[in-house]
Amino acid sequence: MQLQRVRVTNFRKLMGPVEIAELPSGLAVIGGGNEEGKSTLLEAIRAALFEKHGLMGEAARAMQPLGAAVAPEVELDFTVDGTEYRLWKRFVSKPAAELRGGGQAWADDAAEDQLQALLGFQRPGKGASKLEHHGLWGLLWVSQGETFEPVVPNATARDSLAGVLDTEVGEVLGGDVGPRLLQEFATERDRFWTKAGKPRGELKEARAAQERARAAREAAEQRLHEEAERRERLERVEQERARMRAEGVVAQMETRQQAAEARQQELDQRRRAVDDAEQQAKLAATERAQAQERWQGRQTLRDAVAELAEQEAESEETVTARQGEAEQAGAERDRLARALEAAETALDRHRARERHLEGLRRRQTVQAERNRVADTLAKAAAAEAAAREARKAANALAVTDQALQALRGQEQALGEAEARLQGAATQMELAVNVAYQVTGEAQGDGTGYRITGEAEVMLDGVGRIQVQAGGAELPEQKEQARRARRERDAALDALGVATLAEAEDQLARKQAHEQEASNQAQRLAALAPEETGGLAGLRERLDQLDAELAGLPTPAEDDPEGEALAAACEQARQEREGAETARNQARQALDAQQQTVQAADNRLTQARTRLEEIQRNRARHQRQLNEARAEADDETLARALSDKQGQEEAATVAAREAREALDALDPEAIETEVTHARAAVTKAKEREQELEREADGLRRALRETGDEGLSEQVAELAREEEAAERQAAAVEREAAAVWRAAGALEEAAREARQAYLAPLNRYLVPYLRYLFPGAEPVLSDTLAVEGLQRGGQAEAFTQLSIGAREQVAVLTRLAFADLLAEAGGEAPPVILDDALVYADQERFDTMKHLLARSAQRHQVLVLTCRPMDYLSLGAVEFRMG
Repeated sequence: MQLQRVRVTNFRKLMGPVEIAELPSGLAVIGGGNEEGKSTLLEAIRAALFEKHGLMGEAARAMQPLGAAVAPEVELDFTVDGTEYRLWKRFVSKPAAELRGGGQAWADDAAEDQLQALLGFQRPGKGASKLEHHGLWGLLWVSQGETFEPVVPNATARDSLAGVLDTEVGEVLGGDVGPRLLQEFATERDRFWTKAGKPRGELKEARAAQERARAAREAAEQRLHEEAERRERLERVEQERARMRAEGVVAQMETRQQAAEARQQELDQRRRAVDDAEQQAKLAATERAQAQERWQGRQTLRDAVAELAEQEAESEETVTARQGEAEQAGAERDRLARALEAAETALDRHRARERHLEGLRRRQTVQAERNRVADTLAKAAAAEAAAREARKAANALAVTDQALQALRGQEQALGEAEARLQGAATQMELAVNVAYQVTGEAQGDGTGYRITGEAEVMLDGVGRIQVQAGGAELPEQKEQARRARRERDAALDALGVATLAEAEDQLARKQAHEQEASNQAQRLAALAPEETGGLAGLRERLDQLDAELAGLPTPAEDDPEGEALAAACEQARQEREGAETARNQARQALDAQQQTVQAADNRLTQARTRLEEIQRNRARHQRQLNEARAEADDETLARALSDKQGQEEAATVAAREAREALDALDPEAIETEVTHARAAVTKAKEREQELEREADGLRRALRETGDEGLSEQVAELAREEEAAERQAAAVEREAAAVWRAAGALEEAAREARQAYLAPLNRYLVPYLRYLFPGAEPVLSDTLAVEGLQRGGQAEAFTQLSIGAREQVAVLTRLAFADLLAEAGGEAPPVILDDALVYADQERFDTMKHLLARSAQRHQVLVLTCRPMDYLSLGAVEFRMG
């Protein structure tokens, strides 16, 4: 089958009509942007071929454009076995169908039946068709987003492909007998083995029975062995109990414990004796220390009194020496104070002379500044007055530059109006020999008169002539001239001038006054800047200078002037500085001496304080010594100390002897012996009890197993195990034979299947190896692609990347179509809707090459939103737009 033309109207988003005609027999690219209806076009072709025109329900309504109650229509032109056909269908509203071809026509249900017979697909019982109903078309047409799904031919497509393969290879699978025999042996093998080759059923049970028999026999033997061990253990336990009773182990341990505890009691007595002796030694040491402390206190007090008496004599000598030093320092301080007073008097005299001379010099400076400020103030006041008079004169003149410009414009307008009027006036020339007089609206111009209205000429002795100027525009021009004159005269009156020249002269004088006012204002600003306060600032500065002059000294007759004054000021400054230096030196000397006096007074005070403190301490210590001697004299304290020392020595000897007696017993050894003896008694008793319990347990266990006949059980179980082994060996032989036979048959079937699938692989393998070098397809008996075989490893289809699955799926469909086309029939066109979207650039270019190669055998239609990507193929291109 080959599609030649498609026309779609009112089908979903294709309101249309949309028509694609003259489709080629090879490769064609149908391009369009997203949402332009490429996938809808494929759905319309499917509906036309596989849906009945009378389809009802939701499936039919889904064909209509959204929100539009119209009838979808699809028209197809196609060829089958060289015969051209045209199919037309309308759905939903007034549904109808029509098929024409081979000189015949069919309508409605007849058209549907003929179409099904022609294309060999199935009809659903009711409702919309599904993919499994579309036969080879459902296999070779791929909708958007489904290219990477597994390729599983439906039943109709499978039958069609199988027919082609049978024709190619014949009955290579042995007809009906081969598969039936393989199935019987496979069923028989399934009795014994799982798919993974593990035992099951009868074989598994035989092995399990053998294992159970072996385990039962081993368990019985284990119980028999355990019973023998218990008898041997019971004998050893009884022997040990008897030995312990015969040897009296517990009694021996208890006797040893009693002897150790007796030695421990003696040890405790000696320890108490040591504690008492050491307590007495500590008491004697305490009493001796107290007596020694009292004797040392007495000696310390006696030594302190003697030392303080010596310190008192030394301190009295120090006080006398410090008092002499203080008196000498005070006399020198008084002398330096008198010298400072004389220096300050001299400094005051020199300062007064310097201030007087500096005041005279300042007076000269201030007087000069005062004269300058007064002169500047006079000039500034004159400039201010001149500027004020100039502004007043300028303000008195009414003419302004703007007014003059307006007057000039009015003067020009008047001249232009009079010129127009004169141009339109009547020219009158008089050549008479009598005297005459012209009156009225006439104006002489040297050669005659221009008449602009009514005029009269009086000729002496002759008469008069009445002249009336003519012209249609003359009255208007006369009015314009009169209006211009009135406006000019009103402007002259407003300015108080008679002529334009007078106004210009007045403006020139006004501008001269304004310039003078500006010049004087600039002079005033230069003499009295605003930032310094202007005239008010000058007057304030003059007042300040006058006030300062009033406070400065007035020169006497003998005071120097000019340069002599400056020299006198410098001399006075030097003399004042010399006096200050002398005063400072005298002050420094006095300050230094004052510190010397203060230091001498401090030393004297410290010496007196020290003497008083020593005297107080000596009196206090003497009083304490007298009070202590009143209680006990020195000889009594010495005897008491000697007695306590003798008592301490005796107590120390007694404590040492008691400790030596204790150590002679070796306390640690006695304690260890007691501990070990007690532990031994406990262990011996516990061992007797433990042996008793163990013997009871063993006797009880032997009583329980004594009646079971374990030896007979072991023999019986051994016979059962031997029987189970014989049975398992027989089943093993049968299962192995079935396994080998089924394997041989399956290997033969695999070889036959390879021969059966060879025609398909002849097309598919070369395609795959363009993208997957060394790969071979793994096909099921139903021709479904289950994966790839690469490098000796099988990869399931679902384990491939999404791009690889998409590419394998497209190549498999191309191989199916190639096989059908090569078999002599017409393969349905391969239609791919937005396929190869997951391919990288290199594989995409390879896939384009393979599409073009396959299109040499049958029709291939590519629906894509990227038609530019297929330009390199040189394929016929159609656009949805």
